[in-house]
Amino acid sequence: MQIDVRRVTPLRHKTPCLVVGVDEGKNTTPLLKELDQLLHGALTRAVRSGEFKGKSGETLLLSGVKPLAAERLLLVGLGKGQHGRDERLRQGAGQAAALLQGRRLSGFSLVLATFCGNMTPAAVAGIVSEGILLGSYRFDRYRTEN
Repeated sequence: MQIDVRRVTPLRHKTPCLVVGVDEGKNTTPLLKELDQLLHGALTRAVRSGEFKGKSGETLLLSGVKPLAAERLLLVGLGKGQHGRDERLRQGAGQAAALLQGRRLSGFSLVLATFCGNMTPAAVAGIVSEGILLGSYRFDRYRTEN
């Protein structure tokens, strides 16, 4: 597995899937507003219907997200508050990695800034990297075909 850190414009970045972290109750960040506008209110409809609220463990995968450069958009719920945030970030990143690996995507791009909250990007990068590695880990050394 290869993890790279790059500075890109998320909405113009070509990737199999763009992963965005969403804090519960804070679905009005500038990036989310712009995404919602580009997707003709799809995010607002998902929140209003109760399909996605940003709770820890929630995900919302959208395909065919034109006019985004990404082929898919995955929203990952990060829960509420700062207490236990490290573990929620780790779990959210791992959940994204496992879900996307199950769909056999060649890779994905995670918008690190959406996972930060009041933490430093360096700290969050370490936590998220660990979560991705844990979420994509498969122990199949002794597994047989049957």
